[in-house]
Amino acid sequence: MIKEKFSEGDSTLHRLDPRVKIIVALFFSVIVAVTNKYTSLSGGLLFAVGAVAIAHLRTKEIISRLLVVNSFIFFLWLMLPLTFPGKNIYTLGSLNISQEGVKYALLITIKSNSIILAGIALLSTS
Repeated sequence: MIKEKFSEGDSTLHRLDPRVKIIVALFFSVIVAVTNKYTSLSGGLLFAVGAVAIAHLRTKEIISRLLVVNSFIFFLWLMLPLTFPGKNIYTLGSLNISQEGVKYALLITIKSNSIILAGIALLSTS
């Protein structure tokens, strides 16, 4: 069995029953994935950051894992504002950047980072 770096520790999350953590991670992921309101998503992001803080996980390791995810999201930021239909907020030559595309890219960024952070905090500490 492969041992996760974050599985060793003595935080509240480390001591929590793994079955509970799996259920919470599943429900959290589904709720965040279907939510489209920024206020609700900011609460989800706050929950995920709080879970990482409670678990006392190393910031450097968390950032390195988030960089992997956000490197893929970077390409969404390149494409969505240019291809998503909507009100143009900026024109760069013949390329139009849509407000809806920027909002959608931001929505995906917040959702994915929230789910990844919560997943790391809840599932890697078992």
